[in-house]
Amino acid sequence: GFEIHSGERLLLVEDVITTGGTLLELTDFIQSQGGEVAGVFVVVNRSGKDKVGEYPVVSCMEVQFPVYAPDEVPDWLAAIPAVRPGTKKVE
Repeated sequence: GFEIHSGERLLLVEDVITTGGTLLELTDFIQSQGGEVAGVFVVVNRSGKDKVGEYPVVSCMEVQFPVYAPDEVPDWLAAIPAVRPGTKKVE
């Protein structure tokens, strides 16, 4: 493990963000421990957002994908099995 010391500045680095939720939770945690977020860097930004909370997001690449409500997924797309390698298990 590691400790966050009061006043310590941390740069958050993530490979891919889709919603930014995990980084937002992390910024809240860092602040609750007395730390300071120096910035947010991601390799691929899929979120379409330029900020996580109050922090600007710097990324190598931005990628936009269409997002559908569950009842609006096109039939051709619904026929393809959902696969999420490298993340939490989909059931």
